[in-house]
Amino acid sequence: MAALLGDERATAVDELLADLIQRELVAPRSERRFAGEHEYTFRHALVREGAYAMLTERDRQLGHGLAGAWLERAGEPDPAVLAEHFERGGEGARAARWHARAARRALMANELTAALTAVDRGITSGAEGELAAELWATRTTAEHMMGNHAIAGSAAAEAMRLSAPGSLNYCRGLGGMIRSALFLGRFETLSPAMSQLLAIEPTNETRGELVWAMQGVVLSLLFGKGLRDMAAPILERLRAIAPGAAEEDPMSAAEMHSTRAQWELHVNRNPEAAVLQSQAAERLLQLAGNRFNQGFAAGESAMALMMLGAFEEAHARLLHAVELAAKDSVCVTFCRFLRCCLLVEQGMPAEAVTEAQGALEAEKARGQSIIFHGFENVLAAALLSSGQLDASERMLVAAGAGASGYYWMDTEARGIRASLLLARGQIADAIRESEEVIALCRSAGVYPLRHTATLLTRAEALHAAGDIDAAKLAIREARDDLLARAACIEVPAYRESFLTRSPANARTLALAAAWLDGARCHDRAITAGRSPPVV
Repeated sequence: MAALLGDERATAVDELLADLIQRELVAPRSERRFAGEHEYTFRHALVREGAYAMLTERDRQLGHGLAGAWLERAGEPDPAVLAEHFERGGEGARAARWHARAARRALMANELTAALTAVDRGITSGAEGELAAELWATRTTAEHMMGNHAIAGSAAAEAMRLSAPGSLNYCRGLGGMIRSALFLGRFETLSPAMSQLLAIEPTNETRGELVWAMQGVVLSLLFGKGLRDMAAPILERLRAIAPGAAEEDPMSAAEMHSTRAQWELHVNRNPEAAVLQSQAAERLLQLAGNRFNQGFAAGESAMALMMLGAFEEAHARLLHAVELAAKDSVCVTFCRFLRCCLLVEQGMPAEAVTEAQGALEAEKARGQSIIFHGFENVLAAALLSSGQLDASERMLVAAGAGASGYYWMDTEARGIRASLLLARGQIADAIRESEEVIALCRSAGVYPLRHTATLLTRAEALHAAGDIDAAKLAIREARDDLLARAACIEVPAYRESFLTRSPANARTLALAAAWLDGARCHDRAITAGRSPPVV
């Protein structure tokens, strides 16, 4: 009130407030939001609304503008409150600035709908230049988090158009464009994006966004195209610009750990090392207050734990990831995919079928993406495991198995198809398909989750064809690969569960013992060398 009427009328304001308190229309607030200030509140919402309705439109606008200015000086902590006052006060530029801050705050809190609402209001308020670019960059991230990757890609292009090359928002937009290419399979955009990315010299302001963008490039090259050798120098570049000390920039350090976790799991094929990297990422993201990426890190940890045969731990991490994630976000979808995989690994294919079918229906509205193809694959695998061979084949055919354009998904699908061919008794086809997939993975140096199962399928198919010598050679190769990987696992309980609880791993050791010389696989696992296996 004093701000509205001026300091010279402060005494009159005090008298008016005393009268309103005596008439029980307003009351002093027991808890103060601003130190050194006396604060009051209406006793009833109807009184507040009635008083507001008595103001002329001009007075309302003036009052909101003055209130916003006072709150801004006083240090109002909620940017949405300031944005609301300036917007109603007719100060579009100031409103847009606070809407941008409100959007970023909501994004960090996993309040995605609120973030997008703030973005829309900021743009409508007349944001220009870098401020408009900031709003579009925030939209990019929020839409990605909600699984709307095509919309996110368009927003990323707009952020880059409005910002100066190499600026913070340009880097945010570039990272968003790379993520869209990854999720939508538009890898033709990756090469120019990489050139733009590598031409940018990192600054303290842009380093975090560049790390995020480079992570997207590494994952796109690995999972999208199976190009380990091209991804390796990008990973080294990422390591070079990531902070030396985690406390300097926990977000960037977390992205580095997350990228290394994927490399350990799918290139080095060391799930224990992947767990450690994912857990490090999760701790740093908690420090940074980023719940969304923390949920993803927990999900990545669950994937690696599943590969270790630590199913109960994996399930617990998935529950934790879902608790952290925003409702209906892509993180929840990712966790749902991992739950389907976990159910198959635990020998619960019927439950996996039900879960995957429901997820596919939910994902149809978002269009086909890498996660959509993942659900198609896991549904085909679950149907196969439950003995529904015809249904599994129909799923693979409908999904265009092996022809999606995603290296990781295609090798997974072809491995499933090889197992299906074996189950159908199409032995020669099973041998050919499994050998082609194995050769493709060896050449790429990037391995899908089912690689051990594909090695096993080849051995069993050769045995079924009567080529016993070749079958023994194949099962020996699969066993030696498995034992070399087990020797890299330091925790004995994880090493044991890796060898005995994973169905493909346990069957590989059993067949090797039966077909070869009854080799004591567990003893060999303990004494094998620690060099990463070459498959």
